[in-house]
Amino acid sequence: ADEGYRFIALQLGDVNLDGVVDVFDVSDIQKYASYKINLNDIQLSLSDVNGDGSVDILDATKIQKYLVRYIDKLG
Repeated sequence: ADEGYRFIALQLGDVNLDGVVDVFDVSDIQKYASYKINLNDIQLSLSDVNGDGSVDILDATKIQKYLVRYIDKLG
């Protein structure tokens, strides 16, 4: 029986944990960087796409570059 659970593979850049890396993840990083939302430990680890140990606008920018195919991978 379907219990209503959905399992997704975690991927770098998927900040909102919906299974895709998209502009909504960029938005969440921007909100986090401006102290408007909190992120849990899993979200924080997936948000640090440049690997510098912090989650900030540089991570949001890297995801944007990935989304427009300026770069071909995150991390």
